[in-house]
Amino acid sequence: MSVSTRSRLVVVLLLAGVGLGAVAGAVWEWWWTPPEGMAFAGQWYLTPPGPDVAFGGTALYVAVAVPFGIALGGAAALVGRDVLALMLTTMVASSVAAGVMFAVGHTLGPADPDAVSVDSADYAPVPSDLSFTTEKDDPAWASSALVAFPLGAMAGMTAILLVLRGPEEVSARSARPEPR
Repeated sequence: MSVSTRSRLVVVLLLAGVGLGAVAGAVWEWWWTPPEGMAFAGQWYLTPPGPDVAFGGTALYVAVAVPFGIALGGAAALVGRDVLALMLTTMVASSVAAGVMFAVGHTLGPADPDAVSVDSADYAPVPSDLSFTTEKDDPAWASSALVAFPLGAMAGMTAILLVLRGPEEVSARSARPEPR
């Protein structure tokens, strides 16, 4: 695989990752139903409280990210030749897609309920924002849910490589460098 072909593959996979991440983020927001909370004394409270209600956005992120990751990894395996470059590029592209998916879904979802509750009347209904359930002060990017997109991509790529090309061709192709 020549340098220009490899460069084109990297650019195409990165753009595909950004595009699939944006679509997946829109699907995540569309599919999600925000849990209701209420404002009281300038604070937001989830009603009813509980991890099952608060965890819904995170679980749905994983449910959407894995199939989109499988699609990205499978498509990459169909067009790529150099297995090592393909794996590295797919990992980077799927990681970018995971971040884009979160950013798009979070942006399309409701506003931060803590900020909305400051100006809301007591007992006013305030929907939750679309985010990950993390420890109290952890940022969203610290959530392990962001691994779902790359995990799906690696699973999709591995399945296509082993089923369509076979383990012998994959190991032979990755063992010998291709002429430039």
